[in-house]
Amino acid sequence: MSHALHGLFGGTFDPVHNGHLETVLSVVRTCRLEDVCCIPAGTPAHRRRPQAESVHRHRMLDLAIRDHPQLYVSDIELRRPAHSYSYDTVSELKATHPERIFCFILGMDAMAGLESWHRWRELLDSVHFIVMTRPGAAVPTPLPDWWRAARAESAEALRRTSAGRIHMADVAPCLISSSDIRQRLAEKKDISRLVPAAVSEYIRNHRLYEHDPSRQPT
Repeated sequence: MSHALHGLFGGTFDPVHNGHLETVLSVVRTCRLEDVCCIPAGTPAHRRRPQAESVHRHRMLDLAIRDHPQLYVSDIELRRPAHSYSYDTVSELKATHPERIFCFILGMDAMAGLESWHRWRELLDSVHFIVMTRPGAAVPTPLPDWWRAARAESAEALRRTSAGRIHMADVAPCLISSSDIRQRLAEKKDISRLVPAAVSEYIRNHRLYEHDPSRQPT
């Protein structure tokens, strides 16, 4: 029996940009996902604290996806006072939607570090993973035994079981980064081609990222 796939796409989104949208929408198309839950991180366990407050990052993400009905935003991690762990997020979502097959969407670099994640084996047993790779890119070698055993050659294979498979999806490389956008804003440079118009307007109206904290005197 074939079932619908529901994506999970997390990040700090500090700020969200066109690259985020292009990559996740590419995965929606190529893997035929029903929808994708975009999850802004609260206090990430594996990254530095975001520069913009959570209320701003959540609102910018809302604005960015408003023309894309396949995408929606959850504040599930922003409501947590402590570190955001993917395992906790997935456990809560599966408790709310036990009938759904969830696919965790992430890049190759993040996937390569999965063994350092909180309760990573239990996470792998709870969801599928869709790993975004550049077209024609070589697969890291040697792959760990657990990765080889879980590998799915097609997205369709993910529909036949509830969790535990890993599919590598070709996605055009993203040439935009949030850190570059923050730097451009601190230098009073234009970002209109890098983020949705509504996000650019929101950043301007709320005077976000006007200063680079790494350059502030200590």
